[in-house]
Amino acid sequence: SSWRRCEAGWWGAACDKTCPRHTVGSCSRDAGVPHQCQAGYFPGVDQHTGRGLCADCPAGCDQGRCDAEGRCQGCVPGMTGESCEVPCSPNCAGTCEQTTGTCLPRVVLDVADPGLLATLQRSISGNRVHTEVVVGRGSVPVGAELLSEGSLAGKTTQSMGQSLGLMVTGGPYGARVAFRAPACKPQWTGAKCEVPCHQSCSRCEQFRAEAGGSHRQPPGNSAEDCLACRDEEPAEVAPVGGPGMCSCIDGAIKGGDNRCYCVESRDERRVAWFDKGPPKKCRYPCKPGTTEALGEDKTTVCLVKSVVRAIFIHEQGLVRGSCPEGNLEVTPESGPSHCVREDYVRSIVADNSR
Repeated sequence: SSWRRCEAGWWGAACDKTCPRHTVGSCSRDAGVPHQCQAGYFPGVDQHTGRGLCADCPAGCDQGRCDAEGRCQGCVPGMTGESCEVPCSPNCAGTCEQTTGTCLPRVVLDVADPGLLATLQRSISGNRVHTEVVVGRGSVPVGAELLSEGSLAGKTTQSMGQSLGLMVTGGPYGARVAFRAPACKPQWTGAKCEVPCHQSCSRCEQFRAEAGGSHRQPPGNSAEDCLACRDEEPAEVAPVGGPGMCSCIDGAIKGGDNRCYCVESRDERRVAWFDKGPPKKCRYPCKPGTTEALGEDKTTVCLVKSVVRAIFIHEQGLVRGSCPEGNLEVTPESGPSHCVREDYVRSIVADNSR
C-alpha cells in the first residue's frame, strides 16, 4: 500500500523526507509532525509551510521542560502562568505557584557561577542565612533556612566545586539552591502578597489562621497576625516569634497615636533613647554637656562639666567633708558643693588618664 508506515525518522508519500530536527522516533507520514520531541521541545506545525517541527518550549519553562502541548512543567524562579510568561507578584519574596500565582514560602536560586555559590556558603551558618544575598532578580533574606531534603538532596557538581558543601542539585543549568523563607516581602500579606500588613507590623503571616481552616484563607492583615514589629518602634511580638500583637517593650508605653515610645527619664540629666538592637531596649544616656561615670556596682551617674572639672583639678585633695560615707565633697569654681561617690570619682579620673 502507498500508505504503509514509514520507517522511524522518515515521512512523506514515498517516505523520503527526514523527520524534523529533535524528533524522537517517528513522525506523521502526511505532514511530518513528530510524535515526540527531545527534552526542551514539543511537536508543532510550521505556520508558513504546514509541515511538522519540534518547537522550542517557552523560555520561562523550568530547565526548558514542557509537555506535548507546549505547556511548561514548572517555571523558572519568579515566573508563573501556563507558559511561565507572567512574573510573580513583585511582593513575593521568592517564587510562586505556576497555575494560581500564589506566593510560596521558599526562595529558589539557579546559580551557574561558582563565585556566587561561594558567596552563598559564606552567608550561611548552621543552615541559616545570616547575611542577605542578592543574586540576579532573586534574594535570600536573613533567617532563611537552607533546604536539603527531597529533590534538593545531594551535593554540588564537580564543576561547582565539591568543597563548597552546599546541598544543591547540579545540572546543565548550573546549581539550584532552595531556602525556606517567608512567602511575602516585609509589610505585605495575602495569596499574592498584595495586601499591606497591619500598620503595627513590619512582617506578618501570609494568611490568617482561622478555626476550621476555610478554603479561601483571608490575608494576615490584623494586629494579631504580626511576625515582627516596626524596626523604628520599641515594640516586640508577643508571644516571641508570633504570630501575635506588637506590645511595648520594658520601659516603653503607648502614645496618643497608638505607637510605643520609651518613657522619659526622671533624671533631668538623661535623655530617653531607643536602641534598635537586637535586642530592642530603652536606654537613658547622659545628655550632651554631661559626663557619665561608671560605679563598681555597674550603676552610672551623669555629672555636669563644672563638677568633672573640679574633680580633675582637686583629684589628690578631695575628702569626705560633710558628705555621707563613701562619698567625696567636690566643690566647683562657682556654685554649691556636690557629694559624689568615691567609685564615680575614680571612674572619672581613670577615663581622663587614658
